[in-house]
Amino acid sequence: YHKVLEMLPSVQADSDTGLAGLVQLFISHQTYGHKKHKEEADQDIRSLIWRFRQYPIYLVCDYNADVARPSLKEMVMCFAAREHNFTGRFQYASVLLAFNENYAPGQPEENIVKVVEVLPRVYPLVLGELEPRPPAAKTQGKAGNQLAALRFAPGHYLQMMDANMGAFFGEACKVPFILQQFQPPGSDRRTVQARIIGFREHIF
Repeated sequence: YHKVLEMLPSVQADSDTGLAGLVQLFISHQTYGHKKHKEEADQDIRSLIWRFRQYPIYLVCDYNADVARPSLKEMVMCFAAREHNFTGRFQYASVLLAFNENYAPGQPEENIVKVVEVLPRVYPLVLGELEPRPPAAKTQGKAGNQLAALRFAPGHYLQMMDANMGAFFGEACKVPFILQQFQPPGSDRRTVQARIIGFREHIF
């Protein structure tokens, strides 16, 4: 998406807003920063954000005070105290992170990302989750991931994506033209005919 949008003349002409004012990519990763899961997975996510740091890419993670790594817990609590003057404790939260422009190589790798917003929650991301997961669990992991990202999504169009979707460059080139079909001629964004779009999904 980012590379395709950069090709559009209207985007090239708008040097003030840039891509950040047009599109945001949210990576919803419910186990980021959890002590119960391998650190290598967190390192992969940070490596991805570092590699594409010139693009507006955000990381949404599920915060649980009982299993959060110390580095994530410190970042979340410092943000809550600094931005919202809150020094208490909350158990669950949806956390939005982004590339830390003040990061310099040689600093701890956890500093590649910074907290952008914290939304405390009363309930965990997945309700009724036990080990092993019972059939009667009230919510499902993928839907919970999408809902976590949706809380931070400000756009007029949303696209839910996962690993099974054919999201290669050629498909992304179609999106700006497809979006025009969802907005009747002479109308504005308040009267669009679709809000959620997606690529075809291939199940292997």
